[in-house]
Amino acid sequence: MKKNILIYLLIVCASLMLTTVCYADSAEVLPKGVTRIDVDAEFYFTIKQRYDSDGNSVPLAEIFNLPIGFLLGDPNIPGSTDVKFEVEHQEVEVLLSHGMTDKFSIGINIPYYWTKNKVKAKVVDNPVITIDDLQGLLKLYGYEPLEDWSNDSIGDIEAGGRYQYLKNENWRLAFTGAVRFPTGDGENIDNLTSFAHGDDAYAILLHSNNDYTGFKNIILNATLRYEMVFSHTETYRVPAPGEFLTGNKETVDIDPGDVLEIEVQGKYQFDNGLGFSLAYEYGRKFEDSFSGDSGNSYKVLEENSDAKSHIYRVNVSYSTINKYVAKEFPVPLNVSIGYRNRFAGENTLNSKYVVLWGTVYF
Repeated sequence: MKKNILIYLLIVCASLMLTTVCYADSAEVLPKGVTRIDVDAEFYFTIKQRYDSDGNSVPLAEIFNLPIGFLLGDPNIPGSTDVKFEVEHQEVEVLLSHGMTDKFSIGINIPYYWTKNKVKAKVVDNPVITIDDLQGLLKLYGYEPLEDWSNDSIGDIEAGGRYQYLKNENWRLAFTGAVRFPTGDGENIDNLTSFAHGDDAYAILLHSNNDYTGFKNIILNATLRYEMVFSHTETYRVPAPGEFLTGNKETVDIDPGDVLEIEVQGKYQFDNGLGFSLAYEYGRKFEDSFSGDSGNSYKVLEENSDAKSHIYRVNVSYSTINKYVAKEFPVPLNVSIGYRNRFAGENTLNSKYVVLWGTVYF
């Protein structure tokens, strides 16, 4: 049986983290000596679905809905489990940037996450076996109970810089490089309902930022992002072929698959400070590689560890910068509200959220 708990945990724990964006999607840099603070608040709609390996939207906890006979090792036992997950998630990112020169800015991005998974679990079509019996089976294997879970914690902090190597009347071109630090809570292999708030590994983030400014009041942007997570060692549950629950824990070496993202965006800025933007993003995470010393097969951990994502975003913004320069407003700031929707994908969450963004310069 190809589906198993370890694959599911890898998918759902990575899904909220897959498309983290730092340092905004443009080739802009700050003037020398100018500091900027961005606060980005994302309010997710309740997440009930995920995209499977075929791109179909399926219930988030579908993998836990199994025949009782399969779980207990007797195909003659009737009934099945009925498990539902509903995930509530919000996050805030605070980005502090500073212009070191007129061509080079540095920044640090600090995320904080609030995640709650509401769990409903029962047994259907079996008058004898209850969900409490299956909770006891989980305990036997060393798992925590299948119940509501929540966590509020900091995520993985990112720090780096952007260098603008070209600027003329039609183009702004820049390169962004950063390091992600494993400051967030990683996944809990003993809890089937939890979500990770970090990758438990260092990563290098590389962005190519490209703006075309040849049209009046219009900015066209194309950004290419590449993410390389460092190889590291972790403890995983390693099931035997065909096994669903397992008590076998091993220390394994992980070479995470690289992440590639391509985003295109168009923004129109009205003379009165109002702005409108529309963006599309394609993301691809490649398959992880596992190895260890026990001689067991780790292919079961690698299956479906790749992912694809298609996202669109719509934003409305307002800027006081022109009014500040004209001494008609006391503070230079930008505010925006937007909507983001992952409308297709593979091995990732079916999610959407409303985002509020504020920027102040000083």
